[in-house]
Amino acid sequence: MILAALIAAGPAATQLMLPALPAVQETFGAGVSAVQLAVSLSFFAMAVATLAWGPVSDRLGRRPVALVGLGIFIAGSIVCWLAPTLPILILGRVVQAVGAASGGIARAIVQDVYGTGGAARALSLIGMAMALAPMVAAIAGGIITEAFGWRANFVGIAAIGALMLALTLTSLRESRPAAASARGNAWTPQRRSMFHLYAAQSALSMGAFFAFIAGAPYMIVTALKLPASSYGLVFVVGGVGYALGGLLSARLGGRHGIDRMVLTGASIAALAGLAMALLLFAGWWTLWAVAVPCAFVGLGIGVVQPNAQAGALAAVPDAAGAGSSTLGFLQLLTGAAVAQAVGVLMTHTALAMPLAIALLGAATWLICVPRALGRRPVSALEHPAPPR
Repeated sequence: MILAALIAAGPAATQLMLPALPAVQETFGAGVSAVQLAVSLSFFAMAVATLAWGPVSDRLGRRPVALVGLGIFIAGSIVCWLAPTLPILILGRVVQAVGAASGGIARAIVQDVYGTGGAARALSLIGMAMALAPMVAAIAGGIITEAFGWRANFVGIAAIGALMLALTLTSLRESRPAAASARGNAWTPQRRSMFHLYAAQSALSMGAFFAFIAGAPYMIVTALKLPASSYGLVFVVGGVGYALGGLLSARLGGRHGIDRMVLTGASIAALAGLAMALLLFAGWWTLWAVAVPCAFVGLGIGVVQPNAQAGALAAVPDAAGAGSSTLGFLQLLTGAAVAQAVGVLMTHTALAMPLAIALLGAATWLICVPRALGRRPVSALEHPAPPR
């Protein structure tokens, strides 16, 4: 529970704020582009900070990094709550993002405790929570903003951060291997070819999910001319699919091995994107022609992510913190680039989103094929499994 909360803190904080952006704009009398800086700059800060926290955790330990990161996260939330001007609010969001980025070490903790096979299952369960948290946060953000004003969102975020800090203080034990700081360093992941392989699978499949997130609003509201509430339905369907993918991975991964699970998930996502494109090309411009394939896109990526991450971290057991931070950075970098490209291309053709999903899923599949077809599956019995 604590590890899932650490990873989900950043995305949940962003989703809580998104419904409040119009109210923030009205409060400060600012333009849309200026208010959007509170989102875009926080993503940039999180990406950069993610690279730093992992190596620090390899040197100083996971628990101190989690505690300091949560403290920074709470401080940033308080700055946002009390911000008298928009620049101060943006500064608070940057500070908040720097703190939230420390949550990436949760993947390293999973690797420390469970090893390769167990890590895949544990990350699958964490992925389920990560998929549900932003959905709940988006709904809660709108309700809180309407009832109490946008500043109340940051009061809630700070309170959640304080609760997480208390739980971390009382329940999270240090997991870093005693010799990790002596064997690995920040550059260790860059020297391991197997890390590159699995990191590419994770980044490309996450890019497919960002293509869905970036393209769905335009697809639903502009192309299909449906109300904005319909986008909420598609987002929920994709998130539920992602959570179900994590559940399937947790139950089947130990039997079939991480490579074959990645291959299966990538195949599902690629075929779902292709099916959506074919349905639209054939003239089926309906909500369900988008929503149903999106559910399978989420399902496929929910299967790929925990297994690709577990494979990458298994390649750097002596620098799991640096590996986890590099993974997070690559996911954010790829996701941002794909989201920007899909956003631009969607103004020319609505097929950009499903085709991008299909291509990224196919690329993940191609990278995985040689190992998936030639390697013995990892048995769950070879590794300790996380508690149910």
